[in-house]
Amino acid sequence: PIGRPYPGNRLYVLDDWAELMPFGVPGELWIGGAGVAIGYHDRADLTATWFRPDPFAGGPGARMYRTGDRARLRADGVLELLGRLDDQVKLHGHRIELAEVEAALAALPQVGAAAVVLRPDRRGTPRLVGYVTARDPADPPDPTGLRAALAHFLPRHALPTQTVLLDSLPLNPNGKVDRRALPAPPEPQTADDPPTPPPPRTRDQQEMAAVWRQILGHDQIGPDDGFFELGGDSFLALRLIRQVEQTFGVRVALLDLYRHPTITQLVEHLETRRGSVGGPARPDALLHRLTVADGSAAMGTIVCIPYSGGQAVSFEPLAAALPDGWALYAAQFPGRDFSRPDEPSLAFDELVSCCADEITKLPGPIYLYGHCHGAAVTIALANRLQELGSPQSGVAVGAMFPMARMPGRFFDWIYRRFQVDRLVSDRAIQEEVRALGGGLADLQADPAEQAVVMRAVRQDERCSEEYFTRTLTDRHHPRFSAPMLSIVGSKDRVTELYAERYHEWEHFAEQVDLAVLPRAGHGFLKHQAPELARTLTDWAAELHEPAAMGPSSGAAPQPVPRDTVAGDTTARDTTARGGAVDGSRHRSPDPRPGFGRFAVVAAGQLVSAIGSALSLLVMSVWMLDHTGRISAFATTAAVSLLPGILVGPVAGAVADRYDRRTVMLIADATAGATTFGMAMLVALNRPNLLEICLLCGLTSVAATFQRPAFLAAVAQLVPKPFLGHASGVVQLGAGMGALFAPMIGAGLLTVLPLSVILLIDAATFTVAVGTLAAVRFPDWLFRRREESMRVQLARGVRYVLRRPGLRALMVFFLGDHILYAIGFTLIQPMVLLEHGVGTLGLVLVAGGVGALTGALTMSIWGGTRRRTHGMLLATAASNVAIVVIGLAREPWLIAVGMFGLAFSEALIDGHWMALLQTKVGLELQGRVNSLFLVVVTVFLPIGYLVMGPLADHVLRHTLEPGGALHDSVGPVLGTGPDRGLGFVVVISGLLLSVWLLRAWANLRLLEDHLPDAVPDAEIWDRDTEQERADRAIRAADGTAAPAAPAAPAVGATVDGPSAEDLAWIETWRAVYDHAHKGTDRPVVGQDFTGWNSSYDGTPIPAEEMREWRDATVERIREYRPRRVLEIGVGSGALLVPLAEHCEHYTGTDLSSVAVDTLDRDLREQRPALHRRVELRAQLGHVAGGLRASGYDLIILNSVVQYFPSRDYLSEVLDVALGLLTPGGHIFVGDVRNLRLHGHLRAAVRQHAPSPAAVAGAGDTELLVDPALWDDLARGRP
Repeated sequence: PIGRPYPGNRLYVLDDWAELMPFGVPGELWIGGAGVAIGYHDRADLTATWFRPDPFAGGPGARMYRTGDRARLRADGVLELLGRLDDQVKLHGHRIELAEVEAALAALPQVGAAAVVLRPDRRGTPRLVGYVTARDPADPPDPTGLRAALAHFLPRHALPTQTVLLDSLPLNPNGKVDRRALPAPPEPQTADDPPTPPPPRTRDQQEMAAVWRQILGHDQIGPDDGFFELGGDSFLALRLIRQVEQTFGVRVALLDLYRHPTITQLVEHLETRRGSVGGPARPDALLHRLTVADGSAAMGTIVCIPYSGGQAVSFEPLAAALPDGWALYAAQFPGRDFSRPDEPSLAFDELVSCCADEITKLPGPIYLYGHCHGAAVTIALANRLQELGSPQSGVAVGAMFPMARMPGRFFDWIYRRFQVDRLVSDRAIQEEVRALGGGLADLQADPAEQAVVMRAVRQDERCSEEYFTRTLTDRHHPRFSAPMLSIVGSKDRVTELYAERYHEWEHFAEQVDLAVLPRAGHGFLKHQAPELARTLTDWAAELHEPAAMGPSSGAAPQPVPRDTVAGDTTARDTTARGGAVDGSRHRSPDPRPGFGRFAVVAAGQLVSAIGSALSLLVMSVWMLDHTGRISAFATTAAVSLLPGILVGPVAGAVADRYDRRTVMLIADATAGATTFGMAMLVALNRPNLLEICLLCGLTSVAATFQRPAFLAAVAQLVPKPFLGHASGVVQLGAGMGALFAPMIGAGLLTVLPLSVILLIDAATFTVAVGTLAAVRFPDWLFRRREESMRVQLARGVRYVLRRPGLRALMVFFLGDHILYAIGFTLIQPMVLLEHGVGTLGLVLVAGGVGALTGALTMSIWGGTRRRTHGMLLATAASNVAIVVIGLAREPWLIAVGMFGLAFSEALIDGHWMALLQTKVGLELQGRVNSLFLVVVTVFLPIGYLVMGPLADHVLRHTLEPGGALHDSVGPVLGTGPDRGLGFVVVISGLLLSVWLLRAWANLRLLEDHLPDAVPDAEIWDRDTEQERADRAIRAADGTAAPAAPAAPAVGATVDGPSAEDLAWIETWRAVYDHAHKGTDRPVVGQDFTGWNSSYDGTPIPAEEMREWRDATVERIREYRPRRVLEIGVGSGALLVPLAEHCEHYTGTDLSSVAVDTLDRDLREQRPALHRRVELRAQLGHVAGGLRASGYDLIILNSVVQYFPSRDYLSEVLDVALGLLTPGGHIFVGDVRNLRLHGHLRAAVRQHAPSPAAVAGAGDTELLVDPALWDDLARGRP
């Protein structure tokens, strides 16, 4: 502790984004006040780095100084100094706290004082160097033995390469170690430095030593010196392996060096493998021990199978996190080591057999763990070991559910004839995995290494799909008896819908359980290795102690229970059980997902989608042909697009909230009725533009509601292991329908009357309605939208405006699509008037082929290295295509131009999505993309409405005889009644080119100014992720967050909840998810699950809870509320008695499980009440989707999860005030603090006289002082 600042000075503890840290959380120490200097003399660069404007001072011109010290502020206002921030260094991808290394050195018996620095060796390679003094000068430590002693306390990457013994450490005038005065370490093992290591004993050892000297830069290396002890690391290890292979002519695996780290051991290993260095190679073992070789395996042995393309060393973090008594073996499969690029791979079955043979020789009990696509090998291994009579004690899989391709002979033939995975480029796969935070995130840029890894990735994923396809369609596939655990990250996109999907493993195992790692993404093997290790070992302990499984009766739920289901973005029934695949032997609620049901519904919806597109197309064409006015065509085309765009956000919400089968039935029936109405108007020869537009608009709206409902329903109709490929089949079918609809429409218009065509279209909707009526939908989970379109657009605008590069790109897109709409809206009427309906059909089909070809090209190619360049070049190509279309007189040339236009647009979209994935990140892509999609789509119908009348009255006549441009432009473009339309198309293409040239300078280096979006180790909600990204931008620009209206105290939060607060809230989310999962609620609103005493943790008696509930409801009713918002709705204990007396009742809760369960219970038990209730799963500080000033009473119940800190409670109150109508009320109840529960219960058990005192000084939340509320009310209405 260093105390408090002097009067007139201010001390701030800030994070990396210059935001104030909460009490007790370490950060960087900044100094403000009158004592801060102006800056460094004549060093503007240093001044800009270390001096910043002080946003917390409350006055102009105030500055603060960055000390570079790590500190934290205690709740009593005392500052604790923790060391220097520059004590944290990064070496070969690992963050190392130098203070921790120094403390470990100083704790050794013979060491007096210690210092550690990062400094380059003579080759320029950074190394950790330690400096020590002797505790007893008569008994100095041996520097060469200190590294071995430290290995028991520190990970390998934190061990100093060299340690230097000094008489004393140099100090500066302030008494601190002067690191710059520490002497350079002597060159290790020179000829004059005794003791000289013994020379290599054999010729092979001498040659190996020469290679080591070349790589490590050491003059003398002994045969028993360890490679990593001499300063080797994974990067130098790869160089060494390649040099050894060139020198000895033998293949060496990277893992060989980890297992045989000395010259003697490595040479002996080579001799063992080959019999002699010159003999033939012998096969390597597949399993390699990563824990200490002579360590105990009394608790168990974990055998790990890596993810696709992964290596055994990927499990080093997990091995390091395991407690004593555990051994970990990781598989290194042939063909995965990029130091051996030509090594052949083993077939799947051979791989499983070899691994099983090795596992039978390991000490037990044996636990298998497969990560991601390694799950397939893990499941096959479990079955193989059971066949061998060597069953394992448990099987665990992480970050994966079964993923299979579509079954059936047709798809079997497709996959045999074509390598479908080759349709996706290596680069696209790498970028997708990086966005997920998966195992390829650290893949180096070496093309040779990438080629090896990507070849292995494709093979592993192909084998995994084939295995799961074969086994999931086998009704009699054997199950293993060992217990199985499915481990997922709550924020992992790969394992969404995990509340239901983990039951898919029941097709393979008799007993399956689920564990959820809070805030973890797909890369939890790397980022949450300690949590993963704890999950595995705790699970293993529970398997050996059945009585310990699950929370005991009457006990409070554990903070992170083993079967927690937290943060899942799902909808509908969460109680469905049984394997989610056809032919599962388990019973579950009927109907079940199946391919027959999916095929019938998909066929009907595909036919109706083609009919809808056909109706809208032929009506537009017929209106132009019937009236001769382009404005009639343009108006019909506009109303076929604009209503759908406007109701799109509502359609998505309806698909989430209501039964999708009902939505699709209504949409198809409406579209059929409107199409039949258009047929009758045409047949009676009384078409009216207003009536036709009204019917076309209704058809467009119906199609807009049908699409999201059908896409969401696919997840309920298809067994989810096949969902990915089934969605691809649906999209392919929709694309083919859109491709051939113009051709079908044009062909039918030449041979049939329009009324007959419309009747045919109406019949397609009858087919769709019939299939829906005949098929029952399973009530299984589907992925719903996580936020409304309004919230997406608002947050997207904020995100874009805070990034100059994206702002420039948005301005470019705005101008580009305005100019694009001018020309594109006239292409169809131009072709129709000049060449007829047959040519129009040909041109539209060419455009469809171009779009499909462009998307396929982008997928296989992967795009340009700089995404912005590819996007701009493709834009230039599309501009050229527009000019070609306008100039062309021959139908085939127009078709070529349309092909090029659609092809280029597909490349633009592909490069844009790749840029979005790389620079924006997975969690925030939807917000930014929704904004750009609005820009792309909204101008086209507006262009139709503007250009149609303009074309009729001005443009189409300009190149007629006597027209304004007949003599000047006519010789170039040609003349005729409608050639003026071609002229406008050409002008549009030229203006687009000029606009592109002007934007090129601002956009060509866009990617250099936008940092890559790298997934954090922990993933939070979208608002928090966006705020963290904004803070990083502000920090990079050198600007701090704006000051609050009143200068906050040190330790307060300024903008958004702190990471510590969110961590506690996430813990409560896990508790409530567990409490509400799978409970039996015979009467909705009468369940008091999770209401436990703060004093001893036992459940509060139901009669006491009812007494509290009735008294609370009576008090709230005194306010006569009409529109109520309850934050923390839980099981609906307050909602049910209150909602029936209100006009509308909105309930939010941090637990999606509680919300989904309450929604289901209300729908089934109280349908009338359900209609006036809206339920949302979101945190208390999030106002998205809630109506501003829309509630006359807001209930904060319970505040326990909203009170991890006073600052967070204040933020929730401010959010509530923004949602409250003038004169409204906020009702607050159940104020507790999770952090104090343990202290309080311990005090009660010990009969302490004052439980609050035991909780700790400065914590007043548990027993709330009324003055707290008086203080919170200051400045608030």
